[in-house]
Amino acid sequence: MVALYWRRYGARTLLAVWALGCLGLGANLLAFHLVALPSPDPTDHRLVGALRTLPKAAGRWQLVHFLYTDCPCASQVADHLLARPSPMNTTEHVVLVGQAPQLIERLRKLHFTVEVVDEVELEQRFGVTSVPLLVIADPSGELRYSGGYSTRKQGPVQEDLSILARLQGGAPVAPLPIFGCAVSRELRQRLDPAGLKDLTFKGSIR
Repeated sequence: MVALYWRRYGARTLLAVWALGCLGLGANLLAFHLVALPSPDPTDHRLVGALRTLPKAAGRWQLVHFLYTDCPCASQVADHLLARPSPMNTTEHVVLVGQAPQLIERLRKLHFTVEVVDEVELEQRFGVTSVPLLVIADPSGELRYSGGYSTRKQGPVQEDLSILARLQGGAPVAPLPIFGCAVSRELRQRLDPAGLKDLTFKGSIR
């Protein structure tokens, strides 16, 4: 009886299970591209305090770019930083999670200062759990922007220079959502308990 059932329905059952599995995997991977990630808590003073420890020229605006070597969205931002002109009267700093010697060398040649941290230091020192994150402080050290770079996941336009220009012109700027990657272990496990993203995205920045 079992053999007869298997001959009649076994292949169909396997195909249905395979199809459901593919749909589930696809839905999870699509969610990674659509869900905005948490930005630093504005009431958490770790970020403002940490900004004061980074190199900064007096009287200049400060831009800090938080990137992660295993994040495709952060890789896109890194390419953008290497290609665009440096804004006038600013100090730019990259806080990088992971090792990317070639990227670090290229950034430093363009007058970015670069600091490499691990995921624990990123959260404990800066209060940051997801990237790519753009942070901008005015010449007095006041935090004026903390958010994403574009309006959608891997958007074709990075808005950092536009955001800076509006802030320098005195206009308030609402933070863009962070579309990218969770860095903290706790956040990764909460968003992706099966570890699917770790299997599909690795080593994007070199």
